[in-house]
Order: sequence, then C-alpha cells, then structure tokens
Amino acid sequence: MEAVRFRAIAQLNRHRDGARSVVQEVAFELSLVDNHVGAMVAAAEALTTRLPRTLNLMDQGKLAGFSAMKVAAATAWLSDENARAADTLLEDRLEGRNPDQIRKAASHAADTIDRDGADARTARHREGRRLTLRQGETGVASIEVEDGPVEKVTAAYQRIDREARTLKTRD
Repeated sequence: MEAVRFRAIAQLNRHRDGARSVVQEVAFELSLVDNHVGAMVAAAEALTTRLPRTLNLMDQGKLAGFSAMKVAAATAWLSDENARAADTLLEDRLEGRNPDQIRKAASHAADTIDRDGADARTARHREGRRLTLRQGETGVASIEVEDGPVEKVTAAYQRIDREARTLKTRD
C-alpha cells in the first residue's frame, strides 16, 4: 500500500508541475508536517523515476516506505544513471534490514557508484565545519562539531572521553 501511496504522490506532483502547494495539500490530507511530506514527495519522484527496484521491493512487501525514503535521500545527489546503478546494487541488500542499516547501505552504494562525486561532496561539507559551545541556563554546556573530518572528530571524541574517564570520581 505504501508503494501505491508513493506512486499517487508522484503522479499528483507531476500533474501539478511540482507546485509547492503539493506538499501542503498532502500534509493536510495525511495529517503530517510539511517537512516530512516534502521528503515523501522527493522520495516519490525518485522511486518512480530513478529507483524502480527499490519501489519493486515495496510492491513485494519487502521494504517499508520509511526505509525506501532512506534510499531516496542517500542517492538524491547522484545523476539519474548513477541512481539506477545504486538501485541495482542495493536490490539484494535491503530486505530484512532496519532503516539505519538501509541508510548506511544506500550511502555506501552511492559513494561506491560515484567516488569522485562523493569526494567532492565531502570536501564541500568540510568547508562548512565548525565547533560550537552552547552554555545552558542550569550550569551545563555542550560542545558540537559539525562537518569535521570523521577521523579528526573521532579522535577528539576519544581523547575527551578518555580524559573524562580519568577524571571521574565517585562524587
């Protein structure tokens, strides 16, 4: 049934030439927030044009809509040709997996299919890296690293964790 819903959403979106009102109309009809429905509309378009094998898994009851949305989001940056190649690569790797595993598999497939594009995306994201300190009102604070190189962020986390464990006392 979810595959039918995605096809209907894609058909409505095409009928309305991708008008922004489609998101609000579907959100109202399904009692969902606009952000989620925007992702649904994008996934519907991808599933019905670029990811036919993933949509077929939904038809067979082997993949839920939420999981299919993970595939669509992870492959959104690929060209149509590369998205279809990733879809083929993923066809036998999705059944029986949870949404997080599916997201990781789809991201890996996209990166594998278009290595140069993946490297360019990583470089663009790293340009926006930043470290923020947020001080709360109750004497607590948070540190957040956004878009840093995975190896450096992981090393920083491990060092902070190691130091914290060293300093930890019963009190």
